[in-house]
Amino acid sequence: MISFKDIQRMRLGGTQDALSLAAISAGLFATHPYLVGHLPASLSLAGSFAGAALGGFRLASKALQPWAEHGLFKSELKLRSSNLPYEALAGVHAEGLLVGYLADTGKPLILPYEDLMRHGFIVGQSGVGKTVLGRLLMFQQIANGGGLIFIDGKLNIEELETLHAYCAWAGRSHDLLVINPGEPDLSNTYNPILYGDPDEVSARILSLIPSTENNPGADHYKQSANQGVATLIAALNRAKLSYNFIDLTILLMSQKALAYLENRVPPSPEKTNLKLFLDQYRSVNKEGVS
Repeated sequence: MISFKDIQRMRLGGTQDALSLAAISAGLFATHPYLVGHLPASLSLAGSFAGAALGGFRLASKALQPWAEHGLFKSELKLRSSNLPYEALAGVHAEGLLVGYLADTGKPLILPYEDLMRHGFIVGQSGVGKTVLGRLLMFQQIANGGGLIFIDGKLNIEELETLHAYCAWAGRSHDLLVINPGEPDLSNTYNPILYGDPDEVSARILSLIPSTENNPGADHYKQSANQGVATLIAALNRAKLSYNFIDLTILLMSQKALAYLENRVPPSPEKTNLKLFLDQYRSVNKEGVS
C-alpha cells in the first residue's frame, strides 16, 4: 500500500505536473468567499470540483505508478511482469540509442548514432544512476551489432562479467576481447605484426629500433634490415603462415628456417624476391653447395 513516505518521495516536475498543481490551486481559489459571493454557487462549485479533479487525477496516477508496476501481490521471488529491456528498445534501434524518458511527457530521449562520434560525459552525484545509464548504452550498442571500448581502471571483475553477459545474450561472445595486464590468464593475446602489408609491418618493427639519423653507417644497415624484413613478411603471407616476433627472430638466425620458408612459398613474385634476397648471403663451397 502507499504510505505517507511514498508521497513525500514523489518527485514533481515538468509541464504536466505544473498544470496539475495549477488546476488544484485554481479549484481552491474558486472556493474563496469573495468569489462565492460574486459568482453563482453552481459556477463556483463546478470550478472547484473540475480543478481539484483534474489535478488530483494526474498526481494520484503518478503516486500509484510505482505501486502498480510492482503488482498487487508481493512475491518473495521478486518477479516482474514488465517487458525485457531489449523488447522495450526494439522500436528505437533505427534512430539511435535510448537514453531514458522525459519526465513531463514520457517520450523516449534518443541519442542519434551520428552523435556517438562525439565525446560524451555522464555527470551526477553518487547513486543517481551513472553506471546504470552507461550499461544501458553499452547493452544497446552490443545488441545492435556495434562496437565499443570499455576502460575500467579498477579492473572490476563484475563489470567484465556484465559485458560478457551482454555479448552472450546478443550471440557475440566471440567478439569480446579483454586486455588485463594485471591478470594475463584472463586476457586475450595480441600480435601487433600479424596484420598489414609487408612494408607497413616492417616499418612497425623497425620503429622499435632507436633513431640512427646521426649515424650514416647505421642508417644504411637499417634500410637493409627494412628490406629484409619486408621480404620475409611478404613470403610468409604468400605461404599463408602465421608468425610472431619469435618466428622472425628464428628466420633471421637460422639457415634451416630460411630454407624451410623458401620451400613453402609457391612460385610467385614473393618467392623470387626471397630467393634474390637470400642469394646475397649464400656462399658456395668447392662442391658448389651453398
